[in-house]
Amino acid sequence: MAPILHLSILHILIFFVLCSCILHNTYVTSVTLSLETDKQTLIYLKSQTITQPPDALVTWDPNSSPCNWTRVSCDDRRQRVVGVDLSSLGISGQVSPHIGNLSFLTTLQLQDNRFQGIIPETITDLLRLRVLNISFNSIQGTIPANLSHCIELRVVDFMQNELSGSIPEDLTLLVNLQTLNLAGNRLYGSIPPSIGNLSSLLTLKLGTNN
Repeated sequence: MAPILHLSILHILIFFVLCSCILHNTYVTSVTLSLETDKQTLIYLKSQTITQPPDALVTWDPNSSPCNWTRVSCDDRRQRVVGVDLSSLGISGQVSPHIGNLSFLTTLQLQDNRFQGIIPETITDLLRLRVLNISFNSIQGTIPANLSHCIELRVVDFMQNELSGSIPEDLTLLVNLQTLNLAGNRLYGSIPPSIGNLSSLLTLKLGTNN
């Protein structure tokens, strides 16, 4: 009987450990997908850039909700950040890879600034993104190959940057795309012929050097 009893106690202990792990993972997930995480991401983004005028984002107070900040919009229930518009603020700096933490984001407008560096790969984690505008900056590097993961995209505007490389074939998987503007960059190579199959496409500007 003793060995059987010992085995049963061991099973019970294992059961409680597994339950504890499941609860812990659930908690971690809820923390990851929260308005608080959105706020910390935006605060970090602000700390890594300079705006003109310097007080353009003065309302971005860590002690208040990002839903009350200028140029930030939240969903109807004010649970998550869904829109960020930092256009025409003379911002210099890099697009932080932390931007990928804004998992409910549908609109990201960074146009008409002085952003440098590359487009972070984490931007392809924004699966709800519909508008992505980084035009008129000094962004370098290549177009993220996995941008097609953002299947909800309607607008992709990278006009007037310093992007190089070829146009990813996977962009043709963005079946909801209405505007694709890549003009004014240093792209080269052939244009993927399957782009012509995007029936929803209304505006197309590529400007590649074949």
